[in-house]
Amino acid sequence: MWSTRPRETCPDRPCSKYDFLYKDYKGLKPLTLQETRSRFIEFLAKRGHGVVDPYPVLAKWRDDLYLTIASIIVFQPHVTDGLVDPPH
Repeated sequence: MWSTRPRETCPDRPCSKYDFLYKDYKGLKPLTLQETRSRFIEFLAKRGHGVVDPYPVLAKWRDDLYLTIASIIVFQPHVTDGLVDPPH
């Protein structure tokens, strides 16, 4: 396990408890879905990640995939087949 802080165990289950469940979040303002999305995109963009326009989450060429991985699989032709250059 690698960490930026010295620690005896990894911060994941089963080694540790999920500390975020026990923190006091009373001082935080709830965010709307749009605010959460915007902050997440801004966070990644500031760190050099490319921003891709919203994209359909169904891979029309695959009928054996569930929605949960479809958002990843839609970029598969870019990476694995070399059909076109990746967007970023």
